[in-house]
Amino acid sequence: MKYFPVIDKRPVFKEWQTQATSDAAALHAWADAYPGCDFARITGESQGFFVLDVDNKNSVSGTASLQEFDINLLGDNVVNTRGGGYHIYYKWPKGRTVPQKVGFRPGLDTRANGGYVVAYDVATTGEEQVAVDSLPEAPASLLSALEEKKTVVATQVEPGEVMEGGRNHYLTTVAGRLQRANLLTQEALMSINERDCHPPLDDQEVASIVNSVGRYDPGNPVAMPEGLLWAKDLLTPMMNYLQDKDLVKGEPTGLDAMDALLGGGKRLGELDVTVGSGKTGKNTLWHQLLLHWLGKNIPIAYASRELSPETEVLPNLLTIFFKQNMLKATTYDMPKILAALERWRLVFSPGYGSFPPEEMLPWMDRCRAEGIRHFFIDHLHYCLDDPEDFKLISNFIRKLKSYCKEHSVHIDLIVQPKVTQPGERLSLNSMRGGASIGQALDNLWTLQRVRNEQGDNTNVMEVRLEAARSKMARLGTFYLEYNPDTMSFREVIPVSDGDSQETVGAHGKRIN
Repeated sequence: MKYFPVIDKRPVFKEWQTQATSDAAALHAWADAYPGCDFARITGESQGFFVLDVDNKNSVSGTASLQEFDINLLGDNVVNTRGGGYHIYYKWPKGRTVPQKVGFRPGLDTRANGGYVVAYDVATTGEEQVAVDSLPEAPASLLSALEEKKTVVATQVEPGEVMEGGRNHYLTTVAGRLQRANLLTQEALMSINERDCHPPLDDQEVASIVNSVGRYDPGNPVAMPEGLLWAKDLLTPMMNYLQDKDLVKGEPTGLDAMDALLGGGKRLGELDVTVGSGKTGKNTLWHQLLLHWLGKNIPIAYASRELSPETEVLPNLLTIFFKQNMLKATTYDMPKILAALERWRLVFSPGYGSFPPEEMLPWMDRCRAEGIRHFFIDHLHYCLDDPEDFKLISNFIRKLKSYCKEHSVHIDLIVQPKVTQPGERLSLNSMRGGASIGQALDNLWTLQRVRNEQGDNTNVMEVRLEAARSKMARLGTFYLEYNPDTMSFREVIPVSDGDSQETVGAHGKRIN
C-alpha cells in the first residue's frame, strides 16, 4: 500500500498521487518533516481495492444504511475510524468500474480511483494490518447500487469531502439554491468548489455550471436600491464563515493551554498583541509557535527589526528543530539544515532597523500574493523611527487592524512595555500607545517572569490573556517553564518556594 502525509485530512503537497510510497525511510522522513501529521493511503484499481467509508455524524447513520447490503462489520477488512464510523475494504472487482460517490446512501461514500482514506495512527486503528491479498469481494447489491445513475449528495459536507463522481451534481445543486436567492456568481461557486470538492472541479466546468443555472429566473426578489450594503448581500460570506468551523475556531498553536483560552486557536482577521519585559522569553515562545505552524506547512511572513534573521531568528528555529544549540555547535550537517530551510514556507522582510509603515503594507501585499495569511511583526517599536510618537503608533495600529479584517489575515505583534518596577503587573496601560492599541487589538497577551521568595527571576513564565474580543475566547492565565538546554517549554503550576511542578493532564504537553 502507498502512503502520503496529510494534515486535517488534506494532503500536505499537491503531488500526493505520484509521490505516495510504501518506502519506510521516506515515511519516517515525512513524519519528521511534518510533526503531528497523519498518513493516508491511496485507493483504486492500481492498489487492488476500494473502500466503503461509513460515517455516523450530522444526524446521519451510515451504519443503518449498511442494512440494505447485509454487510458484516466484524470482518478483518473493517477498521474503526476516529469519528465513530468505519473503513470497509473490498477487493477491486474484475471487469467492473467502481465510481467515487459521496452520499450514494445516507452516510455512505466510496473511495476509489483518484481517492484516498486517512489511516491516522495505524498502530491504534489497525489499518496497517489490512491485508490486500485476502480482502473479500464486495456484495453484488453494493456494486449495483454504485452503478445507479442517480446519486443522493449529502446535504452537509466537510471541506474536501465531495470527490470525483459527485462534484458536478453537488455544485449544480448549490448553484440552484444560490440562483433562487439571486446570489449566484462565478466567484461564489468557485469558492465553494475550492472548499468542498477534492480535487476541485476545473474552473471552466464551474463557469459552465454558472452559465447553465444562471439562465433560470431567480424568482421575484424584493427590489432594493443599489449602492447600499443590504443584509441579504452578506448571506454568502456569512454562511461561508459560519460553516467553516476551522475558520471560526482558528488555527491551533500547538500549545493546549493557549488554544483553550482562545477557544480554538489564532483566527484570520484578528490582531494579537504580546507585551513582555526584556529577557522574558517572548521571542523564544514565538519561535516555538511559529515552528509548529511551519511543521504543518503553513506559510508565514516574519518582519524582524530587533532580531537579525540570519544571526538570531533562523539559528533559534534550527536549535529548536534539531534540539541542538546552533550557536554552540562546532560542526554542522549542511544537507539537513538546507532541507529544513527549503521545507519551511517562511519569508522575511528585507532590511534591518526601522520598517516604515508605508513600506510594510506593500510587503504584506506581496506576501499575500504568494498565499501567506499569517504575519509575525517582531517588536513594533523597533520598526518605527520614533517609538515615542504615539500618534504614529495609533495610526499604524489602526491600519494593521483594518488590514487584518479586509484581507482575512492574522497578525502577531510584539509591543515593548514602558519601564516597569520589579513585580509590577503588565497590562494594557503598560504599553506605549496602549489606549490606541487597545482599541484595535483582538487579543492581548502579557508575559512575565515568576519571581521566587528572594525576588529573583525563575525560569517560569506567566502567560496571561488580558483582553479578547471573540466570544469563543476566555480570559485566564497559565504558566510555562523554560528549559534553556532544549529551548522548549512545558506547562507547570508554580508553588510557593519558587520551584515548579509539572501539570498533570492534557495541558502538561511539552512543546518541541
